[in-house]
Amino acid sequence: RALLGFIGFAVTGYVLYKVIGEFKGSSTDYFVEVYNFMYGKLNSKYVFVYVLLALLTVVGGGSVGPEGPALVMGGFIAYLLAHRLRRTPLEDRYFTLIGGAAGISAVFRAPLTALSFGIEVPYRMDIESGIFVETLVACLTAYLVAVSITGPQPLLLLGSTVKLMPSPNDIVIGVIAGILSAILSTIMIWTKQASKHLSHVVVKHLGEKSIIVAGGVGVILSLMGLLLPGVSGAGTSEVEELVEMLKGSGHVERSPMDYMLTSTFKTIFTPLSLTLGGTGGIFFPIVAIGVMFGYGLSSLIGLKDLADIEALMAAMVAGLFAGTNKVVVSAILFSLEVVGFGGLIPSALAASTAYLLTINTGLIDSQLSYRSTAKVTALLEIYERLKEEKSVILEVPAEKVANKHVVSLHYRMTVANALKEIGDRLHIAYPVVDDYNRLMGYVELEDLLAMDPTSYVYEIMRPAPTTLPDVPLSTIIEYFARYGLERLFIIDYDGKLVGMLTKTDILKLLLEAYTREVIDR
Repeated sequence: RALLGFIGFAVTGYVLYKVIGEFKGSSTDYFVEVYNFMYGKLNSKYVFVYVLLALLTVVGGGSVGPEGPALVMGGFIAYLLAHRLRRTPLEDRYFTLIGGAAGISAVFRAPLTALSFGIEVPYRMDIESGIFVETLVACLTAYLVAVSITGPQPLLLLGSTVKLMPSPNDIVIGVIAGILSAILSTIMIWTKQASKHLSHVVVKHLGEKSIIVAGGVGVILSLMGLLLPGVSGAGTSEVEELVEMLKGSGHVERSPMDYMLTSTFKTIFTPLSLTLGGTGGIFFPIVAIGVMFGYGLSSLIGLKDLADIEALMAAMVAGLFAGTNKVVVSAILFSLEVVGFGGLIPSALAASTAYLLTINTGLIDSQLSYRSTAKVTALLEIYERLKEEKSVILEVPAEKVANKHVVSLHYRMTVANALKEIGDRLHIAYPVVDDYNRLMGYVELEDLLAMDPTSYVYEIMRPAPTTLPDVPLSTIIEYFARYGLERLFIIDYDGKLVGMLTKTDILKLLLEAYTREVIDR
């Protein structure tokens, strides 16, 4: 088994290194990145690699699931169709998302979850509402085709009745599950960020020899799977054992605490699988973590009623799904439609709680906070073209391109004095500084005009998004796109104001570079 783990991860890591250049194993992350930053143009080589290597990762003991390959394969088929029909780039992008959602619907036989996931997953705090009907039709069609071949049975149906009127137990279960799943989600996110950095360092310094490290990860996963069954692999067999036991038609030898320990380790090894040599998705691992942890927790807190145990397990799944993927509605539907436990109220509470507690972080790095405006869309399009050209403008540090001639206001100024200071130098926003020119926040002109002239500037200032002088322009562009920023303030390491950049400033810089390096060449 250890040998299979080494071979599986070493081969997968080698192919990822040769094709992609790094151990970038999350196909869901790649799909969202393509949708948000590349107009849905899925690379055929990447699609082939992600689909094929996901199977090899499972053989090697990786803690992964099939939704990532389903996303990229469904999206790629739809993209080819749109391209064949000679659609516009924007329509290509939408076709890719619709096809990805249809792929999820077919694999999980859960059309409502797939519909919701498709329109929620690109953004952390927004949805792609403009393609709701088209995505619904595609998901229902994919579902009908899938069930005509495999049957309509959900993957892990326990069959308890949905309770529309919450009991006190439901509320307590939902809140507890939400808090704990937020903690587990944070562990997964932090682990992914740390292992992603480690992966980058390993590949950079070892090159092809980094596959030895990937193989070592496969060995560790395989051995952990022997010590704690369920840590390696998708974890579906362990979940099925628990389901059969709760139905009364099976028996498990392991203790509830053993299941909690297994799920905790799986929380760590799932992101490791996706960043250190393996590839795939996280739907099945999330189900396994939520079910096993929920079962162990139910014993720890003394739950006896079967409906309460099932509700806790469902709520843990929903909370983890929302906390890691930033998709609240999908999380609730996923718990009810795919897992089938029936704990509607606890699942909704857990998903909402976990989402709110982890709102600023997520497992999918390429998610944006909000839908792009027309200006951001133009910014990203020019950015992608310059990136293809390897333009040097993208590596220019923020300090070199920032507008350093900004009108700053002292935080102790009255509104009346601030308006006098501004005079005819009208802008949308003004940085607020202290006696030492350290940035404290910013105010918008409309805030000043709306306030009592005797009010102080510090009473109405807003938190200022900041970056450092040596951060490259490419990173700053991604900040604007990902977090929906209108402006970014550059400060030095002492917190002193250096300058400011707006979307318009960056768009002008990129347009000049694009004209000079592409059009006029």
